Amino acid sequence: MPPSPRSAQGHRVTDIALVHSVIRTIARAGGVLVLFAALSGCTLGGSGKAGDEFDRLRRENRRLTDETAALRAERDELKAKLNEAARGGPLPLEVVDALPRCASIEIGRFSGFTPGGRAAPTGLVVYVEPLDGQRRFVPVAGELSITARLLPRAGEAGEGRELSRVTLTPRALREAYRSGMGGTHYTIEAPLTLDAGTPAGGTLVIQAELRDAVTGQTHRATRAVDLK
Repeated sequence: MPPSPRSAQGHRVTDIALVHSVIRTIARAGGVLVLFAALSGCTLGGSGKAGDEFDRLRRENRRLTDETAALRAERDELKAKLNEAARGGPLPLEVVDALPRCASIEIGRFSGFTPGGRAAPTGLVVYVEPLDGQRRFVPVAGELSITARLLPRAGEAGEGRELSRVTLTPRALREAYRSGMGGTHYTIEAPLTLDAGTPAGGTLVIQAELRDAVTGQTHRATRAVDLK
């Protein structure tokens, strides 16, 4: 059932108030930045306490600059979300066709035990890559569940054993975003459940399940890692 106009208006008022709060915070930080910028432009003669104070002010200036940039980015994102919510109505078909959406997910080939070695693993690390219809990375919003099971070697008796299970909320998933020389992906680290009866070898089977909150679809992926 769609929200009533009064409910939607209440949400918009709350979102607008949040944006105004962010803008006021930026304005206050900006005033402090002007002061530190002026101090940074001065030349402090001598050394000792004066030099230490200058270094402290310079570090503080850098910290406030970074914080202000982050606040501005949050403000701009909130503005974009408000504009999107206020537009209403269906989007043109050509716009819908151009919108990037998750079509599948993959588990990166470097997923497996964290540094500690297969003989003494300390945890599990899984690299999940959501992909659009053109097989390009696309950011997602939703819940992501990871499970890891250890299966016995071929021909050996015994059942598979679950080693790890973790679920990330939409907020936690967003914080897991990474981009660098190793590519762009979501990095999920999870603890392992090991005991004396856990075999040293076998096949590590990692499963990922993404419940996309935007499209309502569920995507799954599996990767098997042979342990020698």
